[in-house]
Amino acid sequence: MPKRDLNKFLDFKPTVSNKSVTNNLRKTGYIQKKFVFALIVITLLAGIVYFTFSFFSYNPKVKYSSINIFIEEEYQEAFLFLTDIKHEGKNRFTIVDNPKKADVIIKVEKEVPEGKEIEEKAKILVYDLLPTVKFTAPIISIEDRETLKFTIKTDNPFASYILKKLYGVEALTVNKENRNDFAEDKILLVPLSELTPQLRVITKDGYFALDQIRKGSKTLEGGFRTVVVLTQPTRLFNKPDKEALGITAQILKNRLNMLEWETSQNIPISKITITGVTAITRGLLKKLDSTKDYGWLIENIKDIVKDADIVHTSNEVSFVPNCSSYSGMRFCSKPKYLQILKELNINLVELTGNHNNDFGSKWNRYTIEKLYLPNNINYFGGGINQDDAKKPYITTLPNGTKVAFLGYNYYDTLISKNQTPLAGKDKAGANPYIEKKVKNDIKSLKNKVDFIFVHIQFQECYAYPPQRDIRYPVCYYPLKSQEKVFKRLIDYGASFVIGTQAHQPQQLKFYKNGFIAYGLGNFLFDQIQWIGTREGIILSFYFTPSKLIQIRIIPTWQEKDYSIRLMKPEEAFSLLKYLF
Repeated sequence: MPKRDLNKFLDFKPTVSNKSVTNNLRKTGYIQKKFVFALIVITLLAGIVYFTFSFFSYNPKVKYSSINIFIEEEYQEAFLFLTDIKHEGKNRFTIVDNPKKADVIIKVEKEVPEGKEIEEKAKILVYDLLPTVKFTAPIISIEDRETLKFTIKTDNPFASYILKKLYGVEALTVNKENRNDFAEDKILLVPLSELTPQLRVITKDGYFALDQIRKGSKTLEGGFRTVVVLTQPTRLFNKPDKEALGITAQILKNRLNMLEWETSQNIPISKITITGVTAITRGLLKKLDSTKDYGWLIENIKDIVKDADIVHTSNEVSFVPNCSSYSGMRFCSKPKYLQILKELNINLVELTGNHNNDFGSKWNRYTIEKLYLPNNINYFGGGINQDDAKKPYITTLPNGTKVAFLGYNYYDTLISKNQTPLAGKDKAGANPYIEKKVKNDIKSLKNKVDFIFVHIQFQECYAYPPQRDIRYPVCYYPLKSQEKVFKRLIDYGASFVIGTQAHQPQQLKFYKNGFIAYGLGNFLFDQIQWIGTREGIILSFYFTPSKLIQIRIIPTWQEKDYSIRLMKPEEAFSLLKYLF
């Protein structure tokens, strides 16, 4: 075929002016226009059909027949399952030893990336591994290796590699279905989303993981926080290959079951702290008056107590102006020492005690109306009269969890027959314990709140030996009658039953769907004569929305100068072995 002169063709102009020729040319142009229009319409229709078909049957083709993945050698074994995945008869993933040959690089980092760094990386995982033990194990912290066979178990196959790499800790894996079968002297690691109160989170390096999460900490000193990120090497035009990243992430999510798209920082946690007997009177009152200060009393426990949405104490004495009750069994305190409760952020006071009317019910009423209410301190278990005393305290925590508090004086209603501490028609006092009424109170709240706390002023167990520095263990256990009553309250529908009569701690138990603390012991009081009465328990309850995830046990010790501090690990272990 002769070669065309393209320039000549483009410069062509008709030289004939005959009218018929011109008409023929016009007709030819008209036909061409119709043809072009028809062609455009057909093309558009074909496009619409193709697009519709593609939309409903979209099945994107994989760009790579195989994706090269680089993983640090320490973690490769956990990812070997990827090499068994096939696509069109070929291995879908190949693990390479050189990052320069990789399409996707998997890295492990200890801290959560922030700012631009997080934009440059495809963040796949923020995983909070919380060290826990069975609730029946009297372990305090991971560092307490003298009393612990230190074997960590986890149902996350990746965790053992992370722990070995970052912390030098050997870890075993355990199936999720067999989680409750692990030995009581072993540590189990679980993510926040799978935490239950039957698994007790223990401290690491002095930090409690849930408090770190509540504060929005970016690093988790009290647990094992790791970040797995997928990064893209620069050899692909400096742009992340979304397909390779997405496929890898999806397979990790589906096959390894270790990814969580919501981090712990997106899960709101609310906290309630419950303390034992407070009675700023007698010897403690005398010491406070002599020092003209109170900072020394609470400085060692203030920070750990006040950091809660609700902070409770069972205050057993009323505030009376000019009180000078330095001895005996008739108790009062001075209004200025309400400041101690405020410093601890106590915003809920239990009034089930039997000493609030020791100087007359008018001072009980005075304390409620002139001190508690003006200072935004709520109360329950007692009140300015019997109608007020029987009211529950109901509130909604910041994360939406609804809770109710009920309180009753069992001892003076059914055992002592002493009516002085109890509320009357026009008399301030404690809420009496009447079985039928208690049952109805709990029943009436079941559908209104998520959790019900029931606090009981029961009969005290007296076991104070003459040898004051010798522990006499009988009263670390509940009385038989006490055990029956407390369990019956759980049967009625209570979530938690707390004994606040005991001046020394008593056993802690899960029963059916509830939890029982038979006695918390003293919080702020002057009973420093015996080991048992110098010991105390603070309980912190942690909730995600409408779910209890943890009950933290905080053992305390009162020095002979009345100041209170956290127990040392060896002291705490010595106490807790009696309570489990």
